[in-house]
Amino acid sequence: MTEKRTIPPVVSVRSTSAITMAGDQKGEVVRVSLRRIPSQAQGRSDAVAYNGIAYVVAYDPKAAEGIAAQTENCLRFLDGKLSEVGSAKEMLLQVTVFLSDMSMKREMDRVWCDWIGPEENWPQRACVGADLGDDTCLIEITATAAQIGD
Repeated sequence: MTEKRTIPPVVSVRSTSAITMAGDQKGEVVRVSLRRIPSQAQGRSDAVAYNGIAYVVAYDPKAAEGIAAQTENCLRFLDGKLSEVGSAKEMLLQVTVFLSDMSMKREMDRVWCDWIGPEENWPQRACVGADLGDDTCLIEITATAAQIGD
């Protein structure tokens, strides 16, 4: 009698690029492509790509003065992380913008609209007020995007 080999569940990966092995419910080997871009903050990633979809968080690493400057820096950061996982703003599917003060939304929207470009680039987007943990962080963005070529 042949003994079936059991494959453990998905292996946790902490690197900028990785292919992991996982077992399906029948114990057969399945290749899973998972890519993580670790954050400088402990315990989290700035971006994760899986199965043709990229999940990205963006913030202003410089904590510039004012919402316009922080939004510009945050969107520049988002562009960079999207690029690292093989995506771009034109591939955005869903975005949530978190603002520390909703009275800044109009000014943030001006910067956003200049950055996002024509209507064919527009993702589904929500903007919510949130306590971002300190007085210097005015904006944080989470985004989901399709990877280019997938």
